[in-house]
Amino acid sequence: MPLVVLLYALFASLFTFSKATLEVSPPCFLVGSRMLISGFVLLLTLFIFKRETFLRIWQRRILCDYVLFGLIAIYLANILEVWGIEVMSSSRACFIFSACPFVSAILSYLVLGESLGSRQLAGISVGFIGVLPLQLSSSGESFEASSLFGGTASLLTATVAGCYGWILLQRLVKVHSQPLLAVNGVAMLAGGAAALIHSYCFEAGWRPFPVADYWVFIVNTAAMAIISNCICYNLYGYLLQKYSATFMSLAGLMTPIFASIYGSLFLGEQLTWHFFLSFALFACGLMLFHTSEIGVRAKRRA
Repeated sequence: MPLVVLLYALFASLFTFSKATLEVSPPCFLVGSRMLISGFVLLLTLFIFKRETFLRIWQRRILCDYVLFGLIAIYLANILEVWGIEVMSSSRACFIFSACPFVSAILSYLVLGESLGSRQLAGISVGFIGVLPLQLSSSGESFEASSLFGGTASLLTATVAGCYGWILLQRLVKVHSQPLLAVNGVAMLAGGAAALIHSYCFEAGWRPFPVADYWVFIVNTAAMAIISNCICYNLYGYLLQKYSATFMSLAGLMTPIFASIYGSLFLGEQLTWHFFLSFALFACGLMLFHTSEIGVRAKRRA
């Protein structure tokens, strides 16, 4: 459980880094650069320390599954995510991502055949309601209606793509027994390459690169690559071997809470009663879901 909390604490920091970096770089170039570099580092690590595994992953059947995961979870989800973040506040973007448990539950039912009991549904509902007070505390921000609608649509689509991508990852690791480092490395390489091609074709400013401030871009991109690609993606894959995809998505409701904490620490924002109410309700929903899941697993073992 502490690793789950750590995972989403790190994920929350990415909203701050992304928002700052998008001021000096177009979204597709940002995603492509980060993913391509991270994928190369992961595969280089695999080549150095587990060369036999590295050579085995280039089988055509397995490689197609890797690339599909990369195009959906890396390219599509991340491009749509940064487009959404670009036109709204990070706290509002975090809130939209709170739809993950609902999307994951539906996809897990359709793809993996997972079912949900009444206590699990109650846990999801309580956890989602717990984020509402936090959202109300950030109301009052003014956005252009068309931009807000477009950003919301982008983030919701990114949520669907991301949830489906994690299910593909779970299937590759658990069903097909593929090494996590290899899956993430190939997927990031494929998704990053697709994003850079997209950027070169549709984003202006390639003279030689579409970056306004190289120092800010390098520092922030390096931080995001280490946090997201090297730590979070692999930690998420590891945790999917211990917890269901639905539980992991429900735990993702912690992201807006951590975003509020970071706002208080680094941006001088005050924590209101909305934060403490959200935290209490969210904790209740998470524990309700988790205890129910433990009970289901115990019955299956018996």
